Amino acid sequence: MPLGPSLIFDKSSLESLNLDEAVLMDNFYMSTITPLYFVECLADLEKHLRSNSTPEQLVGSLADRTPESQSYPNIHHMSSVLI
Repeated sequence: MPLGPSLIFDKSSLESLNLDEAVLMDNFYMSTITPLYFVECLADLEKHLRSNSTPEQLVGSLADRTPESQSYPNIHHMSSVLI
């Protein structure tokens, strides 16, 4: 896996991608997954949707598009400071 440019994404940008585009993003970019992304996905489980899909299906589709191979969790900046 070649190292590529780094990318920080949010939930709305990931929702705009289809599955093929998400796979390409995972292949060509090193993605940083922020804690806010996880909070937004968990909040989607409480949503009341107008469509025929369930909140679990919405979060499941986000999970399918979330980068896996070149993604790294982001830590809080105070955790990385050495005192």
